Amino acid sequence: SGLSDTALIVKMGESLGLHGPDIQDIFTSQHIAKIEPYDDKTILVINTFYFNEAKELQQEHIYMVLGEDYVFSFQESVLPLFDNVVQAIGKNVAKVRSRSADYLFFLLANNVLGNYIDVLATLEDNIEIMEEVVVGGDIPNDFGKRIQANRRDNLQLKKSILPLKDDFKNLLHNENRLIRDENKVYLNDLEDRLLFIIQS
Repeated sequence: SGLSDTALIVKMGESLGLHGPDIQDIFTSQHIAKIEPYDDKTILVINTFYFNEAKELQQEHIYMVLGEDYVFSFQESVLPLFDNVVQAIGKNVAKVRSRSADYLFFLLANNVLGNYIDVLATLEDNIEIMEEVVVGGDIPNDFGKRIQANRRDNLQLKKSILPLKDDFKNLLHNENRLIRDENKVYLNDLEDRLLFIIQS
């Protein structure tokens, strides 16, 4: 049902000890991406993207909360963004059920960044197709609009995730008791993927 059950989500947020503004961020789909660390929890607000059936770029709002022994995630729709993680938990792949909450948090965040990379790959494929059209000489009337749309989509992706650059760095180098030393390597991996997306 996505974020339609406002009362339930507010109740869940309060049970997690979220402040009023943090609960409001769950519903704010155009929120700037950020990582908000507290003593007892860390919040990740991020948007991911996908193409609908009409091949139009769509934005999906993701809100994640990491606690001592839990991870909660909220998203706008039923986009199967985390299906592989759910399946891994169900089958206990790599003993994921016995791993700490921060490891699960990294798995979910990794899926979001992986989705960014998939969308960027599609945009790059579109550029190659456009280049072939130019070489072929049979240029359609709407070609200029297609180029502009592809450029706009690319900029939208990078602009959406850019605010996390410093947040990831701070999370990596500052003390955060929710992130175990043995799992910081996964945070390094996330930062590498983030930089790859920004620099692509």
